[in-house]
Amino acid sequence: MNKTTKSSRLQGKDLMNIGIYSAIYCVIVTGVAMLGYIPIMMPMLCALVPLIAGVPFMLFLTKVKKFGMIWIMSIIIGIFMILTGMAHYALIVGFFTGLIAELIYKSGNYASQTKAVLTCGVFSMWAWGNFIPLFFNREAYWATRQSFGEEYITTLNSLMPMWLCPVLLIASFVFGIIGGMFGTTASAFGNNTWLVIAVIVTAVIMAFGIAGGIERANKFMMPLLFALFLGLGI
Repeated sequence: MNKTTKSSRLQGKDLMNIGIYSAIYCVIVTGVAMLGYIPIMMPMLCALVPLIAGVPFMLFLTKVKKFGMIWIMSIIIGIFMILTGMAHYALIVGFFTGLIAELIYKSGNYASQTKAVLTCGVFSMWAWGNFIPLFFNREAYWATRQSFGEEYITTLNSLMPMWLCPVLLIASFVFGIIGGMFGTTASAFGNNTWLVIAVIVTAVIMAFGIAGGIERANKFMMPLLFALFLGLGI
């Protein structure tokens, strides 16, 4: 009885894995989110973040064998969003989607590949939380972001009609599933290799800034992204 209880508790190694993978996940999310400086890319973040961050998350799931690890990671990401200047909505959404994702993965005994991909889809829905103020509280959202400029604000508002709100929620789930499928392949190839590649690429793009890094990378990566979607459909 005591051994079972002890084995189900999170140990230092589990907490270390949560911390390491949360840090890697947040770095990648930050790098991808920089694309939001381009107005047309902002709504696409609900697809790009789950798609790209799905790889490290699936690698994280290979370490998850106890209840609570996924949920804690989701809460950490929500807190990180608040610390980086976002509203609290990602934390609230992530609190529930993280718990649901945890229960889904647990139902597969932390071993089902199908449940792992579904877990990735549900977990990724936290990203939608960052967009809630743009639909329901725009004035307060832009009040603290006047530095973006009137042209940027006007353009982005025109790109975010109310009907897009549920579309972005669905997109975060669907692309989380696709990211989970990519992550499954990455897990089979080897954890460390993909983590190193992802962090290095993100760091290099961020180091070159917006014009030199993000916009230049966007010219290559967006056509590649659509080519991948086309390949998935064939």
